[in-house]
Amino acid sequence: MAEIDRPTFAAECIEQGNRFGAWAHYLVAVAKLRSGIDDAVKDTKFGPFGLTQEQWNGLLKGELGLEAEDVKIWQMQCLLVASWTHDIHRGLVTTNGRNPTSEEIYGKQFPGDDVAGLNQALTDTRALMPSGQAVAAGTPVDPKTPT
Repeated sequence: MAEIDRPTFAAECIEQGNRFGAWAHYLVAVAKLRSGIDDAVKDTKFGPFGLTQEQWNGLLKGELGLEAEDVKIWQMQCLLVASWTHDIHRGLVTTNGRNPTSEEIYGKQFPGDDVAGLNQALTDTRALMPSGQAVAAGTPVDPKTPT
């Protein structure tokens, strides 16, 4: 098991969340749900966000400067997932005319995966977030409006 130092991981998620306009708390909670914030390879899933190589390759964008083997670097996963989360959020706002919930974002990112533990992961990781960075479980997520 290669557990990542949680405050360090949260700080990276905050940095990338701020860079791309994604809620850092959501990013940390997703990693908690998918891997327990662990950098290990489990089956065919890499790192804290539990991405397969196929998922990673499909998300690569030239402007991010990432490569296929970067899936193994948890900091690069934070960068890519923050960008991806922002894109999903924007798409859902355009489609639905409102800010999506964290569950809706997760459902778009990981279709078919059980979203049931996301609210608990948000609760479990709340203490890692500085004031104004926490997402209330089950409420619409607007990265421009702190809670």
